[in-house]
Amino acid sequence: MSVALTQDRLKRLVDSGLRGTCRPSERLLQLKRKAERVDHLEIKRLEQLFFGLSDKTRLMILQLLADEELC
Repeated sequence: MSVALTQDRLKRLVDSGLRGTCRPSERLLQLKRKAERVDHLEIKRLEQLFFGLSDKTRLMILQLLADEELC
């Protein structure tokens, strides 16, 4: 794919509002600021939840429940 075609597609995405205009360095700075505001208590709670779900048997049960309604 040519550079001109890539730039044209990117311009259309930006014009449509589906993609912002920021550069990668600006995006990294935004993500760094957002990471500084992370609620560490919430992260700990989620860590415990996913740890509990990481058991093979529990995951198999969840898959069965997702595939069909069980009694």
